[in-house]
Amino acid sequence: MCGRVVVYSPPSVIAGSIGARSLVADSELPPSWNIAPTRLLPVLYTDQVSRELLLDLCVWGFRPAWVGEDSKRPRQPSRLDRGDVTGRAVQSGPVLFNARLETAAVKAAFKEAFRSSRCLVAVDGFYEWHLENGTRQPYFFCRPDRGPIWLAGLWEPPPLQQAGLAELARRRGTCTILTRPAQGAVATVHDRMPVIVSKPARMPWLDPSSRDPAHLRKVIGESEETVLERLRVSRLVNQISNDSPELIAADCSDAVS
Repeated sequence: MCGRVVVYSPPSVIAGSIGARSLVADSELPPSWNIAPTRLLPVLYTDQVSRELLLDLCVWGFRPAWVGEDSKRPRQPSRLDRGDVTGRAVQSGPVLFNARLETAAVKAAFKEAFRSSRCLVAVDGFYEWHLENGTRQPYFFCRPDRGPIWLAGLWEPPPLQQAGLAELARRRGTCTILTRPAQGAVATVHDRMPVIVSKPARMPWLDPSSRDPAHLRKVIGESEETVLERLRVSRLVNQISNDSPELIAADCSDAVS
């Protein structure tokens, strides 16, 4: 699963690293070392008309276009992956902050987006938790060079008109992060991890003309495994209200082997 991420790079730097045009002012996305679902994430996608690479912000918590506002009855949060962080309700439906790569193409909530609204979510790192002596211990994963990590995602553009939504959702689209069985360093901590898309697979994944799920899964399957650093970090991460660079400083006490 992937339920907490870090984004401290400004949108202009993220966009510049991949040759995209940013639709976001740097001031719209302050650095954060503890982003949970329902917050904003930087999302890269290909415009279906101009084919231009664009970087924008989306609410983390996918909301399919066909979900209406007919029911005002509160619903319980939902998670599509087993893990440590449970989403908070967004608008009138559940927080769909993760989707499994293995089944997203056939799930009602995601199948249309898998064919036509794929994206890459840019993060500087992400957290996973490992149960140690009965306590949830966070680990931070990042690239050795601290460059952006591009995660496979699905997004839904903002609705043109839809009364009753939160102000944030009226202005922003929504997104989810795809997950897969854990590999490499992450596998020592958790059984699931976000799908990391290596450079050769990024443009094929974002290609609007590609709509065949089998081909798209093959694109991801052939993506090179990204080497990640694993850092055991402070349990202050467990509280969403804590947000500072100190959260990703290595804790040198005993770690998983």
